Amino acid sequence: MLYGMNDAAWWWAIGIAVVAAIAVGFTFARSRRGAGRDDADRDEAPVVATAEPAPVAVAPPARPPPSRPATTPAAPPASVATAPPSPPPSRAKAYEPVPVTVVPTPSRPSVPVVERVLAVAPADDGAWSSAVPLAMSPVQAAALATIVAPGSADRNRLRVRFPAGTALRLARAEAGAARALATSESSGAPPVQWLDSVAAASLASNVIAAVATAGDLGTLADECRDLKAAVAALPSKPFGPAEPRLKAVLQDASRYAREARDNYPSVIGKLAFRERVGTTFAAALDVWRDQVVRAEPLQARSRPLLSAPRFGEVQVEAALALWRDLGEWQRLLELSARLLVVLHLLRLSVGDGPAPGEGDAIASAATSLRAVADENADAATRLKAREAGAKGDPYVGRGEFEASRATLRTLLERPWHDGIERAVDRVEKAARAASPELAESILIAPAGGSCEVRLSAG
Repeated sequence: MLYGMNDAAWWWAIGIAVVAAIAVGFTFARSRRGAGRDDADRDEAPVVATAEPAPVAVAPPARPPPSRPATTPAAPPASVATAPPSPPPSRAKAYEPVPVTVVPTPSRPSVPVVERVLAVAPADDGAWSSAVPLAMSPVQAAALATIVAPGSADRNRLRVRFPAGTALRLARAEAGAARALATSESSGAPPVQWLDSVAAASLASNVIAAVATAGDLGTLADECRDLKAAVAALPSKPFGPAEPRLKAVLQDASRYAREARDNYPSVIGKLAFRERVGTTFAAALDVWRDQVVRAEPLQARSRPLLSAPRFGEVQVEAALALWRDLGEWQRLLELSARLLVVLHLLRLSVGDGPAPGEGDAIASAATSLRAVADENADAATRLKAREAGAKGDPYVGRGEFEASRATLRTLLERPWHDGIERAVDRVEKAARAASPELAESILIAPAGGSCEVRLSAG
Protein backbone atom coordinates (compact mmCIF):
# COMPACT_ATOMS: atom_id res chain seq x y z
CA MET A 1 0.00 0.00 0.00
CA LEU A 2 2.76 2.35 0.80
CA TYR A 3 4.48 1.43 -2.37
CA GLY A 4 1.37 2.27 -4.35
CA MET A 5 1.09 5.72 -2.78
CA ASN A 6 4.67 6.55 -3.46
CA ASP A 7 4.40 5.40 -7.07
CA ALA A 8 1.40 7.67 -7.72
CA ALA A 9 3.20 10.66 -6.27
CA TRP A 10 6.15 9.87 -8.46
CA TRP A 11 4.02 9.84 -11.57
CA TRP A 12 2.39 13.11 -10.53
CA ALA A 13 5.82 14.74 -10.23
CA ILE A 14 6.86 13.46 -13.65
CA GLY A 15 3.69 14.89 -15.28
CA ILE A 16 4.17 18.29 -13.68
CA ALA A 17 7.77 18.42 -14.92
CA VAL A 18 6.76 17.58 -18.50
CA VAL A 19 4.05 20.27 -18.55
CA ALA A 20 6.52 22.81 -17.18
CA ALA A 21 9.06 21.93 -19.87
CA ILE A 22 6.49 22.34 -22.65
CA ALA A 23 5.36 25.75 -21.26
CA VAL A 24 8.95 26.97 -21.06
CA GLY A 25 9.53 25.91 -24.67
CA PHE A 26 6.48 27.70 -25.99
CA THR A 27 7.30 30.85 -24.03
CA PHE A 28 10.84 30.89 -25.41
CA ALA A 29 9.64 30.43 -29.02
CA ARG A 30 7.07 33.22 -28.67
CA SER A 31 9.64 35.62 -27.27
CA ARG A 32 11.97 34.86 -30.19
CA ARG A 33 9.20 35.57 -32.72
CA GLY A 34 8.18 38.80 -31.00
CA ALA A 35 11.76 40.01 -30.92
CA GLY A 36 12.19 39.37 -34.64
CA ARG A 37 8.95 41.23 -35.49
CA ASP A 38 9.86 44.27 -33.41
CA ASP A 39 13.29 44.48 -35.01
CA ALA A 40 11.84 44.29 -38.52
CA ASP A 41 9.31 47.02 -37.81
CA ARG A 42 11.89 49.30 -36.21
CA ASP A 43 14.39 49.21 -39.00
CA GLU A 44 14.26 47.75 -42.52
CA ALA A 45 18.02 47.12 -42.59
CA PRO A 46 19.22 43.54 -42.08
CA VAL A 47 19.35 42.59 -38.45
CA VAL A 48 22.52 40.93 -37.21
CA ALA A 49 21.66 38.39 -34.60
CA THR A 50 23.69 38.51 -31.39
CA ALA A 51 24.75 35.64 -29.31
CA GLU A 52 22.13 34.52 -26.93
CA PRO A 53 22.49 32.23 -23.97
CA ALA A 54 21.58 28.71 -24.80
CA PRO A 55 18.37 27.49 -23.31
CA VAL A 56 18.68 25.51 -20.16
CA ALA A 57 17.94 21.92 -20.84
CA VAL A 58 15.62 20.19 -18.42
CA ALA A 59 16.78 16.78 -17.47
CA PRO A 60 14.22 14.19 -18.25
CA PRO A 61 12.88 12.21 -15.37
CA ALA A 62 14.19 8.80 -14.69
CA ARG A 63 10.93 7.18 -15.76
CA PRO A 64 9.38 9.57 -18.35
CA PRO A 65 5.86 8.78 -19.46
CA PRO A 66 5.37 8.09 -23.15
CA SER A 67 4.49 11.48 -24.69
CA ARG A 68 4.99 13.43 -27.98
CA PRO A 69 8.19 15.53 -27.85
CA ALA A 70 7.70 19.27 -28.01
CA THR A 71 9.02 20.96 -31.15
CA THR A 72 10.65 24.33 -30.91
CA PRO A 73 10.60 26.51 -34.07
CA ALA A 74 14.03 27.05 -35.53
CA ALA A 75 15.53 30.49 -35.19
CA PRO A 76 16.07 32.48 -38.42
CA PRO A 77 19.59 32.76 -39.84
CA ALA A 78 21.68 35.48 -38.37
CA SER A 79 22.23 37.30 -41.71
CA VAL A 80 18.57 37.35 -42.86
CA ALA A 81 16.00 39.78 -41.43
CA THR A 82 12.80 38.37 -40.13
CA ALA A 83 9.87 39.57 -42.30
CA PRO A 84 6.75 40.80 -40.51
CA PRO A 85 3.81 38.45 -40.70
CA SER A 86 1.26 39.16 -43.42
CA PRO A 87 -1.98 40.78 -42.24
CA PRO A 88 -4.97 38.51 -41.94
CA PRO A 89 -7.26 38.50 -44.95
CA SER A 90 -10.15 40.97 -44.78
CA ARG A 91 -13.62 39.59 -44.45
CA ALA A 92 -15.11 42.41 -46.61
CA LYS A 93 -16.12 41.28 -50.04
CA ALA A 94 -14.05 42.85 -52.77
CA TYR A 95 -15.97 45.30 -55.05
CA GLU A 96 -16.68 43.85 -58.43
CA PRO A 97 -17.78 46.46 -61.04
CA VAL A 98 -20.91 45.61 -62.96
CA PRO A 99 -20.11 45.19 -66.62
CA VAL A 100 -21.73 47.87 -68.77
CA THR A 101 -22.55 47.14 -72.36
CA VAL A 102 -22.31 50.23 -74.56
CA VAL A 103 -24.58 50.05 -77.57
CA PRO A 104 -23.44 52.41 -80.29
CA THR A 105 -26.13 54.89 -81.26
CA PRO A 106 -26.37 55.61 -84.95
CA SER A 107 -25.50 59.21 -85.59
CA ARG A 108 -28.10 61.49 -87.14
CA PRO A 109 -27.33 62.19 -90.75
CA SER A 110 -26.07 65.71 -91.15
CA VAL A 111 -28.13 68.13 -93.20
CA PRO A 112 -26.28 68.96 -96.39
CA VAL A 113 -25.20 72.56 -96.75
CA VAL A 114 -26.79 74.29 -99.72
CA GLU A 115 -24.61 76.91 -101.36
CA ARG A 116 -25.72 80.29 -102.74
CA VAL A 117 -29.06 80.60 -100.96
CA LEU A 118 -29.32 84.35 -100.23
CA ALA A 119 -27.57 87.13 -102.10
CA VAL A 120 -26.03 90.04 -100.18
CA ALA A 121 -26.12 93.09 -102.47
CA PRO A 122 -25.26 96.75 -101.94
CA ALA A 123 -28.04 99.13 -100.82
CA ASP A 124 -28.33 102.75 -101.92
CA ASP A 125 -28.78 105.72 -99.59
CA GLY A 126 -32.38 106.34 -100.65
CA ALA A 127 -33.50 102.85 -99.63
CA TRP A 128 -31.68 103.20 -96.32
CA SER A 129 -33.34 106.53 -95.52
CA SER A 130 -36.85 105.24 -96.19
CA ALA A 131 -36.43 101.96 -94.25
CA VAL A 132 -37.77 101.43 -90.73
CA PRO A 133 -35.14 100.82 -87.98
CA LEU A 134 -35.37 97.46 -86.22
CA ALA A 135 -34.30 97.15 -82.58
CA MET A 136 -31.73 94.36 -82.18
CA SER A 137 -30.13 93.01 -79.06
CA PRO A 138 -26.31 93.21 -78.85
CA VAL A 139 -26.04 89.45 -79.36
CA GLN A 140 -28.29 89.51 -82.43
CA ALA A 141 -26.48 92.50 -83.93
CA ALA A 142 -23.09 90.83 -83.42
CA ALA A 143 -24.37 87.62 -85.01
CA LEU A 144 -25.62 89.47 -88.09
CA ALA A 145 -22.35 91.40 -88.41
CA THR A 146 -20.43 88.12 -88.30
CA ILE A 147 -22.63 86.66 -91.06
CA VAL A 148 -22.58 89.52 -93.55
CA ALA A 149 -19.11 90.92 -92.73
CA PRO A 150 -16.98 88.03 -91.48
CA GLY A 151 -13.61 88.84 -90.28
CA SER A 152 -13.05 92.36 -90.34
CA ALA A 153 -13.40 95.67 -92.03
CA ASP A 154 -16.70 97.46 -92.16
CA ARG A 155 -18.59 97.46 -95.40
CA ASN A 156 -21.17 99.70 -96.96
CA ARG A 157 -24.89 99.25 -96.44
CA LEU A 158 -26.09 95.87 -97.63
CA ARG A 159 -29.45 94.43 -98.68
CA VAL A 160 -30.85 90.89 -98.32
CA ARG A 161 -34.22 90.05 -99.88
CA PHE A 162 -36.50 87.34 -98.49
CA PRO A 163 -39.09 86.07 -100.95
CA ALA A 164 -42.59 85.77 -99.49
CA GLY A 165 -43.14 82.68 -97.36
CA THR A 166 -39.48 81.72 -97.03
CA ALA A 167 -38.14 83.51 -93.95
CA LEU A 168 -39.70 81.20 -91.34
CA ARG A 169 -38.78 78.11 -93.34
CA LEU A 170 -35.19 79.27 -93.61
CA ALA A 171 -35.10 80.08 -89.88
CA ARG A 172 -36.17 76.50 -89.16
CA ALA A 173 -33.36 75.22 -91.41
CA GLU A 174 -35.73 73.48 -93.82
CA ALA A 175 -33.66 72.02 -96.63
CA GLY A 176 -36.50 72.38 -99.13
CA ALA A 177 -36.65 76.15 -98.72
CA ALA A 178 -32.88 76.47 -99.07
CA ARG A 179 -32.82 74.35 -102.23
CA ALA A 180 -35.69 76.35 -103.72
CA LEU A 181 -33.87 79.63 -103.16
CA ALA A 182 -30.56 78.27 -104.42
CA THR A 183 -31.88 78.22 -108.00
CA SER A 184 -33.09 81.81 -107.96
CA GLU A 185 -31.02 84.69 -109.27
CA SER A 186 -30.41 87.95 -107.45
CA SER A 187 -31.81 91.08 -109.00
CA GLY A 188 -30.22 94.50 -109.18
CA ALA A 189 -26.55 95.06 -108.56
CA PRO A 190 -24.14 92.13 -108.48
CA PRO A 191 -24.06 90.52 -105.03
CA VAL A 192 -21.23 91.23 -102.64
CA GLN A 193 -21.41 87.69 -101.29
CA TRP A 194 -23.66 84.63 -101.19
CA LEU A 195 -24.95 83.08 -97.96
CA ASP A 196 -25.25 79.32 -97.73
CA SER A 197 -28.11 77.52 -95.97
CA VAL A 198 -26.45 77.66 -92.52
CA ALA A 199 -25.75 81.40 -92.69
CA ALA A 200 -29.19 82.07 -94.16
CA ALA A 201 -30.89 80.17 -91.31
CA SER A 202 -28.95 82.15 -88.69
CA LEU A 203 -29.70 85.45 -90.43
CA ALA A 204 -33.43 84.71 -90.74
CA SER A 205 -33.85 83.44 -87.17
CA ASN A 206 -32.14 86.47 -85.61
CA VAL A 207 -34.08 88.98 -87.68
CA ILE A 208 -37.43 87.24 -87.05
CA ALA A 209 -36.56 87.13 -83.33
CA ALA A 210 -36.09 90.91 -83.35
CA VAL A 211 -39.36 91.41 -85.24
CA ALA A 212 -41.28 89.10 -82.86
CA THR A 213 -39.77 90.73 -79.74
CA ALA A 214 -40.65 94.19 -81.02
CA GLY A 215 -44.22 92.94 -81.49
CA ASP A 216 -46.24 90.68 -79.21
CA LEU A 217 -43.49 88.37 -77.98
CA GLY A 218 -41.79 91.12 -75.98
CA THR A 219 -44.94 91.74 -73.89
CA LEU A 220 -46.15 88.19 -73.30
CA ALA A 221 -43.93 87.60 -70.27
CA ASP A 222 -45.25 90.80 -68.65
CA GLU A 223 -48.82 89.77 -69.48
CA CYS A 224 -48.24 86.41 -67.77
CA ARG A 225 -46.89 88.22 -64.71
CA ASP A 226 -50.02 90.38 -64.51
CA LEU A 227 -52.22 87.31 -64.91
CA LYS A 228 -50.45 85.55 -62.05
CA ALA A 229 -51.04 88.55 -59.80
CA ALA A 230 -54.72 88.65 -60.82
CA VAL A 231 -55.19 84.93 -60.16
CA ALA A 232 -53.49 85.25 -56.76
CA ALA A 233 -55.89 88.10 -55.89
CA LEU A 234 -58.98 85.96 -56.48
CA PRO A 235 -61.14 85.43 -53.38
CA SER A 236 -60.64 82.29 -51.36
CA LYS A 237 -64.05 80.93 -52.37
CA PRO A 238 -63.50 77.75 -54.41
CA PHE A 239 -64.43 77.98 -58.09
CA GLY A 240 -64.60 74.26 -58.75
CA PRO A 241 -62.02 72.57 -61.00
CA ALA A 242 -61.48 75.69 -63.12
CA GLU A 243 -59.11 77.60 -60.84
CA PRO A 244 -56.41 74.89 -60.37
CA ARG A 245 -56.42 74.18 -64.10
CA LEU A 246 -56.15 77.89 -64.84
CA LYS A 247 -53.10 78.21 -62.57
CA ALA A 248 -51.38 75.16 -64.10
CA VAL A 249 -51.88 76.35 -67.68
CA LEU A 250 -50.78 79.85 -66.75
CA GLN A 251 -47.56 78.48 -65.21
CA ASP A 252 -46.70 76.61 -68.44
CA ALA A 253 -47.56 79.60 -70.60
CA SER A 254 -45.28 81.88 -68.54
CA ARG A 255 -42.36 79.46 -68.84
CA TYR A 256 -42.77 79.03 -72.60
CA ALA A 257 -43.09 82.78 -73.17
CA ARG A 258 -39.81 83.45 -71.33
CA GLU A 259 -38.03 80.67 -73.19
CA ALA A 260 -39.23 81.94 -76.56
CA ARG A 261 -38.21 85.51 -75.74
CA ASP A 262 -34.75 84.61 -74.42
CA ASN A 263 -33.81 81.78 -76.84
CA TYR A 264 -35.87 82.52 -79.92
CA PRO A 265 -33.26 81.54 -82.57
CA SER A 266 -32.95 78.16 -80.83
CA VAL A 267 -36.59 77.31 -80.11
CA ILE A 268 -37.99 78.41 -83.48
CA GLY A 269 -36.47 75.33 -85.09
CA LYS A 270 -37.57 72.87 -82.38
CA LEU A 271 -40.70 70.98 -83.31
CA ALA A 272 -41.03 69.63 -79.75
CA PHE A 273 -41.24 73.15 -78.32
CA ARG A 274 -43.93 74.19 -80.79
CA GLU A 275 -45.89 71.02 -79.97
CA ARG A 276 -45.77 71.79 -76.24
CA VAL A 277 -47.04 75.31 -76.90
CA GLY A 278 -49.85 73.89 -79.02
CA THR A 279 -50.81 71.41 -76.28
CA THR A 280 -50.90 74.20 -73.71
CA PHE A 281 -53.06 76.30 -76.02
CA ALA A 282 -55.53 73.40 -76.27
CA ALA A 283 -55.64 73.17 -72.46
CA ALA A 284 -56.29 76.92 -72.20
CA LEU A 285 -59.07 76.57 -74.76
CA ASP A 286 -60.70 73.87 -72.61
CA VAL A 287 -60.56 76.14 -69.54
CA TRP A 288 -62.13 78.95 -71.54
CA ARG A 289 -64.95 76.73 -72.82
CA ASP A 290 -65.68 75.50 -69.29
CA GLN A 291 -66.20 79.09 -68.18
CA VAL A 292 -68.48 79.83 -71.13
CA VAL A 293 -70.65 76.83 -70.19
CA ARG A 294 -71.19 78.32 -66.73
CA ALA A 295 -73.00 81.31 -68.25
CA GLU A 296 -76.27 79.47 -68.81
CA PRO A 297 -76.98 78.58 -65.12
CA LEU A 298 -76.27 82.16 -64.05
CA GLN A 299 -78.55 83.58 -66.72
CA ALA A 300 -81.24 81.11 -65.68
CA ARG A 301 -81.06 82.51 -62.14
CA SER A 302 -81.35 86.11 -63.34
CA ARG A 303 -84.47 85.72 -65.50
CA PRO A 304 -86.95 85.11 -62.63
CA LEU A 305 -85.56 88.08 -60.70
CA LEU A 306 -85.90 90.45 -63.63
CA SER A 307 -89.44 89.33 -64.42
CA ALA A 308 -90.79 88.99 -60.85
CA PRO A 309 -94.01 91.00 -60.25
CA ARG A 310 -92.76 92.12 -56.83
CA PHE A 311 -89.22 93.01 -55.71
CA GLY A 312 -89.08 92.57 -51.96
CA GLU A 313 -86.69 91.20 -49.36
CA VAL A 314 -86.38 87.75 -50.91
CA GLN A 315 -85.67 89.19 -54.36
CA VAL A 316 -83.07 91.62 -52.96
CA GLU A 317 -81.20 88.81 -51.19
CA ALA A 318 -81.34 86.60 -54.30
CA ALA A 319 -80.16 89.47 -56.53
CA LEU A 320 -77.27 90.20 -54.16
CA ALA A 321 -76.09 86.57 -54.17
CA LEU A 322 -76.52 86.34 -57.95
CA TRP A 323 -74.52 89.48 -58.67
CA ARG A 324 -71.67 88.33 -56.44
CA ASP A 325 -71.50 84.98 -58.23
CA LEU A 326 -71.80 86.75 -61.55
CA GLY A 327 -68.87 89.02 -60.73
CA GLU A 328 -66.66 86.09 -59.69
CA TRP A 329 -67.55 84.11 -62.81
CA GLN A 330 -66.96 87.13 -65.02
CA ARG A 331 -63.53 87.60 -63.45
CA LEU A 332 -62.58 84.00 -64.23
CA LEU A 333 -63.97 84.38 -67.75
CA GLU A 334 -61.83 87.48 -68.30
CA LEU A 335 -58.65 85.78 -67.02
CA SER A 336 -59.31 82.67 -69.12
CA ALA A 337 -59.73 84.83 -72.23
CA ARG A 338 -56.49 86.72 -71.56
CA LEU A 339 -54.60 83.45 -71.05
CA LEU A 340 -56.00 82.13 -74.32
CA VAL A 341 -54.76 85.28 -76.06
CA VAL A 342 -51.25 84.85 -74.58
CA LEU A 343 -50.91 81.32 -75.92
CA HIS A 344 -52.42 82.26 -79.28
CA LEU A 345 -49.90 85.08 -79.73
CA LEU A 346 -47.08 82.82 -78.55
CA ARG A 347 -47.98 80.27 -81.22
CA LEU A 348 -48.02 82.97 -83.86
CA SER A 349 -44.68 84.32 -82.65
CA VAL A 350 -42.95 80.97 -83.19
CA GLY A 351 -44.56 80.65 -86.62
CA ASP A 352 -47.42 78.23 -85.90
CA GLY A 353 -50.94 79.00 -86.97
CA PRO A 354 -54.13 77.59 -85.43
CA ALA A 355 -54.52 73.82 -85.60
CA PRO A 356 -57.40 72.27 -87.57
CA GLY A 357 -60.64 73.07 -85.79
CA GLU A 358 -59.12 75.99 -83.86
CA GLY A 359 -59.11 78.56 -86.62
CA ASP A 360 -62.04 80.55 -85.25
CA ALA A 361 -61.35 79.96 -81.54
CA ILE A 362 -60.08 83.49 -80.92
CA ALA A 363 -62.79 85.07 -83.06
CA SER A 364 -65.51 83.14 -81.22
CA ALA A 365 -63.96 84.11 -77.90
CA ALA A 366 -64.20 87.77 -78.85
CA THR A 367 -67.86 87.29 -79.82
CA SER A 368 -68.66 85.48 -76.57
CA LEU A 369 -66.98 88.13 -74.44
CA ARG A 370 -68.84 90.90 -76.23
CA ALA A 371 -72.16 89.09 -75.71
CA VAL A 372 -71.43 88.57 -72.01
CA ALA A 373 -70.50 92.23 -71.55
CA ASP A 374 -73.68 93.42 -73.28
CA GLU A 375 -75.94 91.03 -71.38
CA ASN A 376 -74.43 91.91 -68.00
CA ALA A 377 -74.75 95.61 -68.75
CA ASP A 378 -78.44 95.12 -69.56
CA ALA A 379 -78.96 93.04 -66.40
CA ALA A 380 -77.26 95.70 -64.29
CA THR A 381 -79.51 98.43 -65.72
CA ARG A 382 -82.67 96.43 -65.07
CA LEU A 383 -81.61 95.44 -61.56
CA LYS A 384 -80.94 99.07 -60.68
CA ALA A 385 -84.47 99.92 -61.70
CA ARG A 386 -85.94 97.04 -59.70
CA GLU A 387 -83.87 97.89 -56.63
CA ALA A 388 -85.03 101.51 -56.71
CA GLY A 389 -88.62 100.33 -56.39
CA ALA A 390 -88.00 97.54 -53.87
CA LYS A 391 -90.40 97.37 -50.91
CA GLY A 392 -90.02 95.28 -47.79
CA ASP A 393 -92.71 93.67 -45.65
CA PRO A 394 -94.10 95.96 -42.92
CA TYR A 395 -93.95 93.30 -40.22
CA VAL A 396 -90.20 92.62 -40.67
CA GLY A 397 -87.37 94.79 -39.37
CA ARG A 398 -86.13 97.15 -42.03
CA GLY A 399 -82.50 97.37 -40.91
CA GLU A 400 -81.33 94.20 -42.65
CA PHE A 401 -83.44 94.94 -45.72
CA GLU A 402 -81.98 98.42 -46.16
CA ALA A 403 -78.42 97.12 -45.61
CA SER A 404 -78.89 94.51 -48.37
CA ARG A 405 -80.29 97.16 -50.73
CA ALA A 406 -77.29 99.42 -50.07
CA THR A 407 -74.82 96.55 -50.74
CA LEU A 408 -76.61 95.60 -53.97
CA ARG A 409 -76.66 99.24 -55.10
CA THR A 410 -72.89 99.50 -54.46
CA LEU A 411 -72.16 96.35 -56.48
CA LEU A 412 -74.29 97.50 -59.39
CA GLU A 413 -72.64 100.91 -59.51
CA ARG A 414 -69.10 99.50 -59.36
CA PRO A 415 -67.21 99.72 -62.70
CA TRP A 416 -67.31 95.93 -63.10
CA HIS A 417 -67.35 96.10 -66.89
CA ASP A 418 -63.88 97.71 -67.28
CA GLY A 419 -61.99 94.42 -66.97
CA ILE A 420 -64.12 92.55 -69.46
CA GLU A 421 -63.91 95.46 -71.91
CA ARG A 422 -60.12 95.29 -71.78
CA ALA A 423 -60.30 91.53 -72.33
CA VAL A 424 -62.55 92.07 -75.36
CA ASP A 425 -60.03 94.53 -76.83
CA ARG A 426 -57.15 92.07 -76.32
CA VAL A 427 -59.04 89.20 -77.91
CA GLU A 428 -60.15 91.26 -80.91
CA LYS A 429 -56.61 92.50 -81.45
CA ALA A 430 -55.23 88.95 -81.19
CA ALA A 431 -57.75 87.76 -83.77
CA ARG A 432 -56.14 90.14 -86.30
CA ALA A 433 -52.53 89.17 -85.45
CA ALA A 434 -50.33 87.14 -87.78
CA SER A 435 -46.98 85.36 -87.69
CA PRO A 436 -43.86 87.56 -87.98
CA GLU A 437 -43.18 86.53 -91.57
CA LEU A 438 -40.70 88.63 -93.53
CA ALA A 439 -41.76 89.47 -97.07
CA GLU A 440 -39.45 92.42 -97.42
CA SER A 441 -35.81 93.43 -97.63
CA ILE A 442 -33.38 93.64 -94.74
CA LEU A 443 -30.89 96.49 -94.84
CA ILE A 444 -27.75 95.96 -92.78
CA ALA A 445 -24.95 98.40 -91.99
CA PRO A 446 -22.02 96.59 -90.28
CA ALA A 447 -19.96 98.74 -87.92
CA GLY A 448 -17.22 97.58 -85.55
CA GLY A 449 -18.37 94.05 -84.76
CA SER A 450 -22.04 95.10 -84.61
CA CYS A 451 -24.56 96.35 -87.13
CA GLU A 452 -27.67 98.44 -87.64
CA VAL A 453 -30.68 96.76 -89.23
CA ARG A 454 -33.64 98.29 -91.01
CA LEU A 455 -36.70 96.83 -92.74
CA SER A 456 -37.80 97.94 -96.17
CA ALA A 457 -40.76 96.90 -98.27
CA GLY A 458 -38.80 97.46 -101.48
